[in-house]
Amino acid sequence: MKRRLFLVPILCSLLLAGCGQGLKESPAEARQAAPAESSATQSATPASSGNEAAPAEPEAASSAAAGQDRSGAGQVAAKDSPVKAGIMPEQLEIPAIGVKAKVQSLGLTKDGAMDVPHNGDDVGWFKPGYRPGAPGHAVIAGHVDTKTSVAVFFKLKNLKKGNKVIVRGRDGEEIVFEVTGSETYPYDKAPLEKIFGPSDRPLLNLITCTGLYSKSKGTHQQRLVVTAELVS
Repeated sequence: MKRRLFLVPILCSLLLAGCGQGLKESPAEARQAAPAESSATQSATPASSGNEAAPAEPEAASSAAAGQDRSGAGQVAAKDSPVKAGIMPEQLEIPAIGVKAKVQSLGLTKDGAMDVPHNGDDVGWFKPGYRPGAPGHAVIAGHVDTKTSVAVFFKLKNLKKGNKVIVRGRDGEEIVFEVTGSETYPYDKAPLEKIFGPSDRPLLNLITCTGLYSKSKGTHQQRLVVTAELVS
């Protein structure tokens, strides 16, 4: 039950805090890519009441996730997970797009949005949620750009099904996920349960901003969510 508390209640409009600031002078690649995105899943963040919930216990994660994922195909039972309790992530590597980043453990902002790193190089794990490797949707977010350059998840949109995502833990553990797909959502309309909620499979959602940047709203118009499943 502990694991699900952070999803209730959920704010009507949940954003990644400072997900991307918009390039003042966009590189050619940035200018080309941003408008082309169909609707990036702006990751709405689950809010617990504005206070960061404690990290879920492995047992709680397993029980909350058991039997609750309705996607069906290719399910990996929780008992088959190589790391049943998940790991405390320290480093994220995505060879296909040249990402090798430090992972910060982050929670919610005072406005109830998922906090993100205050630099363009690191990524942030949503600590009140699931640990990578445990049954459930673990979430790691990163910036797509800064005011002056592209950021760590600028090429996240280029990931393809089958690409590997490697997460290394604080105690030297290494687990590998495989990309299964991606979706985009308007920044203020995203399926929180699907992104942050329970599952009977160990899943990892990688989130960043995408689409056009709105100066009036101070954010990109969509969020991109890339989903990967634990394979080893």
